[in-house]
Amino acid sequence: MKSLLIKSQLFGDLVIPAMDFEESRDIWESLCPYLDINVFGENNDDIQANIYPVKDGLTCTDRELEVIENVELIDDLTS
Repeated sequence: MKSLLIKSQLFGDLVIPAMDFEESRDIWESLCPYLDINVFGENNDDIQANIYPVKDGLTCTDRELEVIENVELIDDLTS
């Protein structure tokens, strides 16, 4: 199984399941009830992630908390 390793300056290293990222090249994941992350990229060398706040259950895409360019598609060795 593949995962995405996201090296955030605000939250440290985050590892999330890649799910269908290799096909869609664009996924959304909830980090907690207050934070969502969007991971996207045309190829494995230019994967980017944006972290957004969530208010009242809605993702506030007009307020990026962090733009992360240090994202890798990795083999998840824990599965």
